[in-house]
Amino acid sequence: MLPERIISQFYNNTYRENNTDDAHQSFRLKIASIVVLTILVVYLVVSFLLSHKQLGIVIGVSLILAAVNHIMLLTTKNDQFAGTVLIFLVGSLFSYTIYTGGVDGYGYVWLFTFPILTISVKPLKTGNFYAYGFFIVFCAVIALSNKYGSTLLSEFLFCLRLLFIYSILILLFVVTDKRKLIHYQKLKEVSDQTEKDNKTKDQFISKLSHQIRTPLNNIMVVGNLVNQTKLDQHQKDLIDTIIASTHNLVNVVNNIVKVSNVEYGQSKSLVSFDLHATLNSTIQLFKQQEEDNKLNIELNIDDTLNEKVKGNPIRIKQIFLNIIENLIKDASITTVNMSIHVTRQNESTETLTLAFTIVTNNTLTQKDGQYIISSEKGEDITLDFSIAQKVIEIEGKTLDIESHEGQTIFSFNYTFGIDHSEIKLSETGIREPIVQPTKNIELKDSNILLVEDNSINQKIVILSLKKMVGNIDVANNGKEALDKFGSTKYDIILMDIQMPIMDGIIATKKIRELEESTNTHTPIIAITANALSGDKETCLAAGMNDYISKPFQVDVLIDKIKNLLRQ
Repeated sequence: MLPERIISQFYNNTYRENNTDDAHQSFRLKIASIVVLTILVVYLVVSFLLSHKQLGIVIGVSLILAAVNHIMLLTTKNDQFAGTVLIFLVGSLFSYTIYTGGVDGYGYVWLFTFPILTISVKPLKTGNFYAYGFFIVFCAVIALSNKYGSTLLSEFLFCLRLLFIYSILILLFVVTDKRKLIHYQKLKEVSDQTEKDNKTKDQFISKLSHQIRTPLNNIMVVGNLVNQTKLDQHQKDLIDTIIASTHNLVNVVNNIVKVSNVEYGQSKSLVSFDLHATLNSTIQLFKQQEEDNKLNIELNIDDTLNEKVKGNPIRIKQIFLNIIENLIKDASITTVNMSIHVTRQNESTETLTLAFTIVTNNTLTQKDGQYIISSEKGEDITLDFSIAQKVIEIEGKTLDIESHEGQTIFSFNYTFGIDHSEIKLSETGIREPIVQPTKNIELKDSNILLVEDNSINQKIVILSLKKMVGNIDVANNGKEALDKFGSTKYDIILMDIQMPIMDGIIATKKIRELEESTNTHTPIIAITANALSGDKETCLAAGMNDYISKPFQVDVLIDKIKNLLRQ
């Protein structure tokens, strides 16, 4: 039903925004505020229809104050203050209604709604305190008004009967609320356990994938090297069989890891960063890789958006990396034209919600719940926007995709914190690549640093490249790589990810930090067995220029190196 859908959506948004244990309390406060506003509007209309103008004026003032309090609740999100104001506002109005008798002389009936309000918007003990405190005020109003009993004794007995009903009502409401909280807690425990189980499964699949891919890569590369030597036909057939079987095994591993639900944007810390620089550096990654100007991307950001924002820049990069990477797969158009628009949506003193829109000349179609494009040969190419969708859903928002003839529009909202202090880009926690124009370097003259902890993997890469490159130095971990980087000028760095002492992600970030002071830039290619969804985006977001997963084709790696040397 429509009301259930509205309340469900309202609750989900509240829970996602707060993502804390008191999200349920915040949700009930918002609902209570809306209910109070609705009742006041109805009561105001009834008062004027029955010519109770004085009561109507009091209700009208209360309505205005309640509306202001509701707006403050939505903008400042100060639940404690808004809840207290709502209780005192309603309590004052009820006291006046009880004193005057209300519209029809039965104003005391509103007494029974008050504990529902207090327990809804406040914790249990505090809510009971307000509820019984109001009952004492109610009894005092009864004594002063002398409307509900002819003698002091009759007024006392009247209050006593109401107290009994009042207490029963509170008890029933508390028991019901307790049962709901217990049920909610059980659901949360089940959800937490499911999340824990999924995380354990993801870690197992990730570890298994990494362990399988490394020896697969060695078999494939050695097989290709042997295949290039002088072999008789029988030996060549055997080697070709080994290579083909390895490819099949790679496909099996890829199918296994597709079922894994990985955690996107593992860093949950919020940092201050320049949104324009973050988006621009992401765009430049693709422009550097695309030849013959086949990719045109225009970035349009609201001119009034000059302040720093607080958030997770890696997640922003993951969204755009995932979307753009899929769109450039479209072989049916010679040039991909894309425009990115960023505009203000909602703003408060502490948060800023921006609307992101990506318009492209790709035409997507849906088939079996997936987006596809057609290649020049008429084959369907499946596009996977799951990474972008997952990251946006983590923020409680949705990715909308609308495709028309000759155009597709991606749109989503994203909420940031506002940093009002002046922070230099080097202090924001995100390191944007500084691309400096340099002369072209030939592959045969290049000086390469290979960062790899496995000795067998070192030999495989060196065997694959040594005849084509000028020099290859080896570092066994990220710390050794930093030491060598500080003393030697390298043209390309080939970086493994999982290493002891210092991993490849941290090493890359520290290299980019060092480059900020020297105004230089060394291309870094991730060569890793980390090949789950989101791994490539994590590498690129850390400051790497390109990514290749094991097992890889030597020709593909060489093309990537050549491409970066030409930049």
